[in-house]
Amino acid sequence: MVDVLMPIHLDRWRNAISTELREIAVRVPDVSFFSFSGPETAEDAELGSGLWERENMSIASIGDVASRRFDVVHHASSTWRSIGAVAAVRLRSRRVRHIYTSSVERFSWHPHVRAEDLAVRSAHIVCAVSEAVAASIKKHYGRTVDAVIPNAVDTSFFCQLAVRPETVSRLELHRPFAVWVGTLERRKRPDVFLRLADQMPDWQFVMLGGAGPGSEGADVVRRLAGASNVRWLGLQPRGVVRDVLAAAALMVFPSETEGLPLSVLEAQAMGLPVVAQPSSSMPEIIRHDETGWLLPPHDLARWEQVIRDVGDWDPSMRQRFSEAARSAVERRFGWDANAGAYRELYLEGSRS
Repeated sequence: MVDVLMPIHLDRWRNAISTELREIAVRVPDVSFFSFSGPETAEDAELGSGLWERENMSIASIGDVASRRFDVVHHASSTWRSIGAVAAVRLRSRRVRHIYTSSVERFSWHPHVRAEDLAVRSAHIVCAVSEAVAASIKKHYGRTVDAVIPNAVDTSFFCQLAVRPETVSRLELHRPFAVWVGTLERRKRPDVFLRLADQMPDWQFVMLGGAGPGSEGADVVRRLAGASNVRWLGLQPRGVVRDVLAAAALMVFPSETEGLPLSVLEAQAMGLPVVAQPSSSMPEIIRHDETGWLLPPHDLARWEQVIRDVGDWDPSMRQRFSEAARSAVERRFGWDANAGAYRELYLEGSRS
């Protein structure tokens, strides 16, 4: 049995990570996983509860990191806490293989860019979640990644059958509306979303996500105060995000730099068309005019036209786009391929 430590989110247990570990653990029964727990919300606890009942999944402690030997240590967060945990394991287990999954292109204002630099340079095996991230690693570090393994989507959770229609009524959202999911920070271009709202006062624009780092998020929040047709719902449980996606007309995602955004994959799993920039990893996710649109951010007239066209779709057109979007996610971003690829790396690492 191969023992793998995944030192992720030492200070909190996020349900998205709970899903990731659960799905990999189910599909890789010949590997023992160790990670941390500390649910922050009731939803976190509920979604993560079944994880620790699996025979190959155990809660790790800080003491385990310092005293136990592992075959593999694998992390996908470039924070100093993760780096510290990896260093402790490598000091204790001289033969441990360090796997790092890079989930974002390198940009200088990334809050953990130095930790990212260290992770890429020190890991024995480096993975990327997209070809865009792989190209960024090659450009900035001169290193060719060992594997490109995309993020995967929990399509059993993000599906129409799981939707609770009362959520939209409770939140008093009015159709048609465009939705944004993400942190309010510069690289995600919330200014594009707000300018579209200014141009389209007859539509509602709904934003879900935190305020972002420092002054960037605060500036956006101040602008939101003067936008009568924009609703900022802040951070919400995954179930609420899913229900809002199900009711939206489309997702507007003008981000400039992304690894492989789960929010877009989750929207597509809900059958939602997405309009985004033709940059970063977005062309790897969106097929123009089939599952969404790739448009330049300076031409907001085209963005507005797409939004209005989607609002005028008849049921057959919406069904065609919805089926194409979900089918693409199920085919390309499912857990079987993702978990199988990591299994090979774990076994390879244990033999090295």
